[in-house]
Amino acid sequence: MAPIAPPPALADGAAKTKVASSDNASTPATADTPAAQVKRSVTPPARTRDLLAISLALGFASRRLTFARADAPNGRYEGAPYPEVTAGLTAFPLGLVTNGAFRNLGLALRYSQDVSASSKTGNASKDLATGSRELLIDLTLRWTFHLGRTPVHFRGAVGWGMRDFTIDENDAITTMKYRFARFSAGVRVPLGTPLLCLGLAADVRTIYSVGDEALLSLGTRTGGATAFAIRPGVSGATKMGIFYFAHFEYLELGATFIGVEQGTAREKSADSESTTQSTDRFMRFWIGGGYAF
Repeated sequence: MAPIAPPPALADGAAKTKVASSDNASTPATADTPAAQVKRSVTPPARTRDLLAISLALGFASRRLTFARADAPNGRYEGAPYPEVTAGLTAFPLGLVTNGAFRNLGLALRYSQDVSASSKTGNASKDLATGSRELLIDLTLRWTFHLGRTPVHFRGAVGWGMRDFTIDENDAITTMKYRFARFSAGVRVPLGTPLLCLGLAADVRTIYSVGDEALLSLGTRTGGATAFAIRPGVSGATKMGIFYFAHFEYLELGATFIGVEQGTAREKSADSESTTQSTDRFMRFWIGGGYAF
C-alpha cells in the first residue's frame, strides 16, 4: 500500500507552530515565537502623565512704578504687597495621536488675579480701588536631553500676554494695561530625583499697547517698549502625577511717552505735559501644586 501523505496540519512549517504553541502552557513565549509576536503587536504603549497638567498657586506680589521726567518732578508709586491667586493649564494634545517629535508641541495658559489689593497716594484721603491681573497664552515646546547621566528638561514658548494694573482716578499715577508678544525659555534639572528640581526661566516681551488711560494721561507713546522677566524656582513631581512648585519672579516693563499737548492737562489728574519714561517693576512669589494626566 502506498504511504499516506500527512494532513496539512502536520506539514513541516505547521508542525513547528503546533509544537511551539503546545509548549506555551509550561514555557513562556520567546521573542521568536508567533505568540510573542502577536502579544507584542497588540500591547499598547506605556501611558505617560504628560498630556495635560493643571495647577493652582497662591502668593504675594508687589509693584513699584516710577516716572522719570525731563522738566518736571519725577513720580513714584510703591504699593504694599498684595495676595494673588494663579491658575495654569498646559496641554499636549498631539500626544494622543503620535509618539513623534510633534507630541512635544502644546499650548499653555496662565492667569493671575489679585485677591485683595488697594492703593493710597500721597494726596489721597482714602484707599483707592486697585486691580491686578495677568494672562499668558503660549505655544510651547518641551524637550529633554542629557548632560552625562543628568536629564535636563528644556521648554521654550512664544505667545501673547496682558498685564493690567488698574487704579481709581487720582492725581499721581494712571492705569496701565500692557499688551505684548512674549518669547520665553527655561530649563529644569533634577537633583538626583524628580522629587526635587532646580529651574530657571526668562522671557522678553515686546509691548505694543499700554492702554487708553495711559495715553490720555501721558501722551503718545514713542520709541520701542520692552519688558523682561526672570523666574528662578524649585519643583518636583511624583509617579502618581502630583507635582509642586515654588517660584520667584522679577518683571520689569518700560515705555516712553511724549506728554500731552500744552494746556490740555486736566486738573487733579495724573496728566503730564513732559516727556516721561515709565519703569514698572513687579516682584512676585508663589507656591502651588497640581496634577498631570
